[in-house]
Amino acid sequence: MPNTTVPNLYTLTVVDLSGIQDYVFGSNRLAENVGASALVEQATHQWPLKLVEKMARGRARRAAGRSDLHRRRQRRDPL
Repeated sequence: MPNTTVPNLYTLTVVDLSGIQDYVFGSNRLAENVGASALVEQATHQWPLKLVEKMARGRARRAAGRSDLHRRRQRRDPL
């Protein structure tokens, strides 16, 4: 008998950076703190949203704070 179940069409990704403060504030030098903060911003906001838009052309949501949540609808055909 063929499989008639509907595949899950959504992917949920959660990024939690609650332990990143030691990295961001591990130096007394302002330039290093700014650089670390910029990397965290890119990794949690810019890069995931660009990836979701590029791959799925779907909806993406961003949560403020240390945790981000991204949801996108998958295409039926794999990349």
